Amino acid sequence: MKRYLGLAIICLALSSTARAAELTTLVKQLKAVGPDGAGAGSAAAAWAELKREKVTAVVPLLTAMDDATPLAANWLRSAIDAIVERETKAGAKLPAAELEAFLKDAKHGAAGRRMSFELLCAADAGARERLLPTFMNDPAAELRYDAIESAFEKLRKLEKPNPESYDPSEPEKTPKKLDKDEKTIAELKKLLQAARHFEQTALIARELDAYGEKTDMTNHFGFLNRWWVLASFDNADGKGFAAAYPPEAKLD
Repeated sequence: MKRYLGLAIICLALSSTARAAELTTLVKQLKAVGPDGAGAGSAAAAWAELKREKVTAVVPLLTAMDDATPLAANWLRSAIDAIVERETKAGAKLPAAELEAFLKDAKHGAAGRRMSFELLCAADAGARERLLPTFMNDPAAELRYDAIESAFEKLRKLEKPNPESYDPSEPEKTPKKLDKDEKTIAELKKLLQAARHFEQTALIARELDAYGEKTDMTNHFGFLNRWWVLASFDNADGKGFAAAYPPEAKLD
């Protein structure tokens, strides 16, 4: 009995190894797709095979998006969508632990991590509220934006402005004032420092302005607003590139 069990385990391991190799080959074919239809035939054939994979292939396909071109990433995303739709309809559960581990590893590409987040949220109603606070300083722009937006919505007191009439460069035009709330102000300042999206940052600054806390957007983003212009310098025959002129050594 033990002998047969050992043989069964060996056969299963060989089968898994062969399947992984086949998956790698299909992904390689799909990644070879190029502009103007180059490699589209092979990619379509690989996609047709990939979309029949089990849910266990979802994380490897998300990982394959890390170094994929935008075009190849779209094929991979479509294959993952097809797998998830078919498998969940058949009653299969997504590999939530593996998806979350993938999502939390910031070394993976932003597109794949975003998709893993959406899959987790679709499978678990509490995932969004639980995971978003962990992305406040995430390198993935979309995850970071959503994390800050979620936190901002809980603090926001001013009405959202009409996007067609609001000028984010002039938040001071909003005359409404709010009563001082040091705790809220401190939280808003944290969001302001974490935000990278310009309009989101401007709206947080607008909220702070209503509490009497002015934000200099130019300084906040580190834009240059003072400079010197030095000209003209002799560059006949290109000799000026190598020559060290006085202002390069010392400014008067």
